[in-house]
Amino acid sequence: MDSSIERKLLAAQQRIVDLEAFVASLRLTIERLKSENAELRGTLFDIDKSRVTWQIKKKEEEKHIQSEANTTLSFVNHARDADIEIKEVQVTSQSSEVWKETEQIMSLMPNFFEIDTTTKPNSTKGDISRYSRRHVALKIMYLGTKFHGFASDASSQRTVESELFRALEKTRLLTEERSDAKYTRCGRTDKGVSANGQVIALFLRSNDKHYENANMSKEGDRIAAAISSRAEELHFSRIKNDGEIDYVGVLNRALPLDIRVLGWCYVPPNFSARFNCLSREYNYFFVNNGLDIEAMKRAAIKFCGEHDFRNFCRMDADNVRSFRRKIMAFDILPCYDVKVDGFKLWMFRVEGTAFLWHQVRCMVAVLLMVGQKKECEFVVDDLLDIEKTAEKPQYVMAPESPLVLQSCNFQGLSFQCSTNAARFLHLHLKSVISEHLFALGALKQMDLHLPTCKSSEATQYVPLKNSHVPLCNRPTEPTYAERREKLLSKKVQISTALPA
Repeated sequence: MDSSIERKLLAAQQRIVDLEAFVASLRLTIERLKSENAELRGTLFDIDKSRVTWQIKKKEEEKHIQSEANTTLSFVNHARDADIEIKEVQVTSQSSEVWKETEQIMSLMPNFFEIDTTTKPNSTKGDISRYSRRHVALKIMYLGTKFHGFASDASSQRTVESELFRALEKTRLLTEERSDAKYTRCGRTDKGVSANGQVIALFLRSNDKHYENANMSKEGDRIAAAISSRAEELHFSRIKNDGEIDYVGVLNRALPLDIRVLGWCYVPPNFSARFNCLSREYNYFFVNNGLDIEAMKRAAIKFCGEHDFRNFCRMDADNVRSFRRKIMAFDILPCYDVKVDGFKLWMFRVEGTAFLWHQVRCMVAVLLMVGQKKECEFVVDDLLDIEKTAEKPQYVMAPESPLVLQSCNFQGLSFQCSTNAARFLHLHLKSVISEHLFALGALKQMDLHLPTCKSSEATQYVPLKNSHVPLCNRPTEPTYAERREKLLSKKVQISTALPA
């Protein structure tokens, strides 16, 4: 019994020794942590002190830099004024030989050079609403592949119109808000569609200080006023404009490379680019891969005249009430001036007073079916007869990229362009053509790396068997009446859902 008690006492003593050793180690750890804590406090104090010192130095440096910047800006302003005077003297004394040599250099890389063409607006900041303004029409060319259409909308998509107004604001040609500039456009091209002769009109800043704008007609009679102003177009476009702003040169220096202003002219106060236009011409390019051109021509003639084109458009039941449009000409022509080995380029040329949404692309799609012998030429008669074909059959319209708004025709407009601006337009177009030729050369080289096959098989298109469903047997889209009923019902639901 005594031996067991001794063992317990020894175990207890050993445990006490272990606990004392553990307590001692804890005390050492606490002392070490206190020491490290003191060091960290000292470090934090040094950091705060250095931060305050750095902020003080930074503020002093900023004051010094601002002072130097103000001094430099004053010097730059004086130097710029002196440079302008020197340039004016150089321009007046420049010889024709020096200009010819400069022009040769710029023709090599026209995109990297800009030139002041005659007169440009003063870019001094301040209130520009005090400047005179004139109603001006601008003729515009653009490649539409990189734009989400011409007209701007509520979205933030990049459009030709948004780039135009960005350039107008940058060059300070707008003397007031866009809504007060009486802006009108002739055509409203869709995403991917290009143009060679788009026309817009608006009031722009002018150097003519003696011109007083005539009163514009009220909103209610703007269409009649625009049509009645056609007789004045020729007179206004021929008004002497010596010393006027070179709108072409000024805007082209501010626009992206795929948009160019081609000309400008004065127009009457009530002029509307939309309602003064007599006709619009579209070109649609296509490759002739064994198409029956003669059958396509016979079918295209059927479009000429005034018809109801509701089966050849994307129906806009909210804004369009009549689908009758007049086609003045519809030709199918070869493009002899564009030659690429193995390809025969042709184009549709269609001219009309006005067009519906996607009308040209729908007409082209049906004509291509006729050329491929998938549809007979009389299918055009059936689709134009809205009593026989009351509902539009579903079909895919032609792609957008080959479509070009070629021209907008007016009664008396005569666009003008300064010599220097015209020279740089030609250089710019050569540069763009060169870029596309480079891409064409690369594509032609790719042909060398394709697997070999017989020459007849390489160029022959083999359609899928029984893949075409005749238009008369296809599902149809809702009629205009059905679309209007659905639209009105939706508007009623929205109005009833709104709080009173």
